[in-house]
Amino acid sequence: MTSCIVKKKKKKKKKEEEEEEEEEEEEEEEEEEEEEEEEEEEEEEEEEEEEEEEEEEEEEEEEEEEEEEEEEEEEEEEEEEEEEEEEEEEEEEEEEEEEEEEEGRGGSNALTHGIELRLATVAASASKAVSHHEPLAQSTRQSASQPASQSFCLAAYR
Repeated sequence: MTSCIVKKKKKKKKKEEEEEEEEEEEEEEEEEEEEEEEEEEEEEEEEEEEEEEEEEEEEEEEEEEEEEEEEEEEEEEEEEEEEEEEEEEEEEEEEEEEEEEEEGRGGSNALTHGIELRLATVAASASKAVSHHEPLAQSTRQSASQPASQSFCLAAYR
């Protein structure tokens, strides 16, 4: 009988040990599974972080490209403005030159008109001298005292 009890106890003990082992194995498996899950989660987080970093880099690159495009547009606008200013300056210079040419023509017309007036004055004084029977030499002396252009005109008139 005692041997039967001992056997039962041994059997029971063995069974308990087996159950404990199974429980330990299960616990170990659960721990391993949890560790694997944690590792997977960490990997996923790392991947997400990498993706976010890549997206941020792409956004930064896009912003840089936009800034470069804006700078290029500004430079083009500045160049266009400079060209317009240069064109305006050239137009103003051309207008000034045209005005100067017109004034020059007008000035020569005024000069011609002035010469004609002097010629008329000289002619009038010459006819006066002739009508008063003054010697021609006196008339010539008067014309000699006049500026060179007048004496030229007088010579041209004679």
